[in-house]
Amino acid sequence: MNKHIKLLALSALCALAVCCIEKGDEPQEETAYVPLSSGTAVSVSADGDDVAVSFKTNKSWSVDVTYGSSASGWITVNPGSGSAGNATILASVADNTADTKRTAVVTIAAGDASASLTVTQEAFKAEFDIAPQKVEVSPEGEIIEIKITSNIGYKATADADWIHQVSSKAAETRSLYFKVDANTEVSSRTGVIVVCNDEQVCIPVTVTQAGAKESLEVSAKSLTYASDGGEQKVSVTSNTSWTASCDDAWIVLSSQSGNGDAEIVIRAYENGNANTRSSKVHLTTAQGSVSVDISVSQSGGVPYLTLSKAELKFSSSASEDKIAISSNADWTVSTGVDWLKVSPDSGTGNEMIYVTCEKNPTIDSRKTDIKISTADGKITEYVSVTQEAGETFLELSEYEKSMSAKGGTIEIKVSSNVGWTAECDASWCSVSKDGDKVSVKVPANDTDKKRSCKITVKTDNGLASKTFTLSQEAPEGNEGFGDDGEITWDK
Repeated sequence: MNKHIKLLALSALCALAVCCIEKGDEPQEETAYVPLSSGTAVSVSADGDDVAVSFKTNKSWSVDVTYGSSASGWITVNPGSGSAGNATILASVADNTADTKRTAVVTIAAGDASASLTVTQEAFKAEFDIAPQKVEVSPEGEIIEIKITSNIGYKATADADWIHQVSSKAAETRSLYFKVDANTEVSSRTGVIVVCNDEQVCIPVTVTQAGAKESLEVSAKSLTYASDGGEQKVSVTSNTSWTASCDDAWIVLSSQSGNGDAEIVIRAYENGNANTRSSKVHLTTAQGSVSVDISVSQSGGVPYLTLSKAELKFSSSASEDKIAISSNADWTVSTGVDWLKVSPDSGTGNEMIYVTCEKNPTIDSRKTDIKISTADGKITEYVSVTQEAGETFLELSEYEKSMSAKGGTIEIKVSSNVGWTAECDASWCSVSKDGDKVSVKVPANDTDKKRSCKITVKTDNGLASKTFTLSQEAPEGNEGFGDDGEITWDK
């Protein structure tokens, strides 16, 4: 009980009597006093309180409590007596649990003097309330709290076996805690918690729990089969109806629908392919709110790879050929050279491969292998490819040119698939090889004639040659060559 101190000051209302003693008179006894200076009554709540009373007296004193019609003993005074001087007593008023007011008189007596304090305590008034009085709970269940406002005893009961009272977090919170079990049914349910106080005043708390959401579970979410196939069982746990389907024809289901808990058999046919294959089985509740997938994988069979040809021969010209692949596996194709192309360069199972060979620009035959392997690298087959040598070719960027009499240098680009040399049939010009070019240096024409020469480019194997004609103008004033070889001049 939380108590507040109330102070009533009792002080002297009169001074000590002063007696005039005349010669021969006897001294008189001092008059006792215990006066109250600030009221003779106090009111206390039903919760009880402590009342402090301070006073001063000139005699030894004692305290007595007189009770009215109510039971006695609900006020305790400490101390109950004392000597003259300043003093303080504490009157502790207990809780009033009755529904009527009660009074008592606290009397302080000193000698033949006394002072009284009337204590009135309010009647007890019961308080009782609950919040909330309606609770909504999720299907998963939870701990709910009911807050109690009461100053008397109370108890609670629940009419549903899925609502259980549990310990409160702390007694002083005056809260009741109930655990609501998970609702596994699709439909909602309602229960009532009734809280009654000692006066049999009862307040109901309605607990409404939503129905569970559709649920769907399977005993296995992945299945693995050997290449020769087989059957496996899967348990289905649900609170509603459901359907089942699969993505591929190599999987067969024993049932495509069900209601609640059931068992389905999932069968896989033999896998004739060397590659591992995978698929899914789909289960869905009636309302479509829950779906579960079962992953299915199956090992591949023994791989094989055969080719329709083991050798390809191409002329020096650009040409094509093809190879038929027979296999039950993934495979890749490579040539290792840029002059031989294949399409496609990868695939699965049986397919035709087209091989394109570019023109051979060299005078040498060339060879390579087409490599065809299964994706796992366990099987590799080769196709030998040979291409005939190309013909010798020789070309010049230009075949004639005229220069002024001043001379200079020109370059002729040479294209060939073999080595080559160049020479000039005139002593007044000089030629040199500069990579794939012929560099021709021509001095100024110091004759009085127009002149020309031929530059011959030959392959090293002697199978091809080309001729370039170079002419140089005569100096100014010279018409050119006369019919008889003599120079003619302008007049």
